Amino acid sequence: MTVFKSLLFFLGAASACAFVVLCLW
Repeated sequence: MTVFKSLLFFLGAASACAFVVLCLW
């Protein structure tokens, strides 16, 4: 469960980062 939550958090952070980068492009 912890690994899954960690992976989900990493995926969320990565997609948020990509979203910000695209917005600032």
